[in-house]
Amino acid sequence: MKTKLVLVLMLLSFKLFPQISDNQKDMFDDILDATKKKPKMFVHLDNKNSFIGNRKGWFLGIKGGLEYNNLIRFGLGFSFLYNQSHSSLFMDLKKTSQNIYFQYISLFSEYIFHNSERYDLSIPISLNFGNSYLKDNGNVKKYGIIVFYETQLNAMYYFFKYIGLGAGVGYRLALINNRKMDSRITAPIYTIKLKLKLSK
Repeated sequence: MKTKLVLVLMLLSFKLFPQISDNQKDMFDDILDATKKKPKMFVHLDNKNSFIGNRKGWFLGIKGGLEYNNLIRFGLGFSFLYNQSHSSLFMDLKKTSQNIYFQYISLFSEYIFHNSERYDLSIPISLNFGNSYLKDNGNVKKYGIIVFYETQLNAMYYFFKYIGLGAGVGYRLALINNRKMDSRITAPIYTIKLKLKLSK
């Protein structure tokens, strides 16, 4: 069941990155072979930048799961909007600000299509479920459910044997948005990461 879900999510990603899918049959065979081997666990912090409406949003989170043969990972994650973008409103001729809250859990996979001593290339994809709302003086307003899909193309370059600097670009596509808030969540996403490579 888990393997089938990973393959379905991978197919969705290749619609956005067709240049990676020239030899899909061999790729899927490699993934199936990898999932038959003993996995290892991983946990790492996650961050990404994107937009909520026309405001920049910085997301922090944590992810964990299983990795098979340095080729495919899948697992669960939790992320939230860290900088709580302000929504300015005028009420009774007075300007007030409300914090936007945005948090979600992720079901994700990551296909590592190149893994060498110097650099790694991968495609993480995820299906995400969460909620968003405004908070004004402790009062929750405009609460709603959100569901969205994300995919990225990531590159990690290792300047030294165990230290790497990486970047990624991708897109978030809203499947269910919070209609009570006038804030679009469909937007580009980008990441910059520093990584310690503890094992090959």
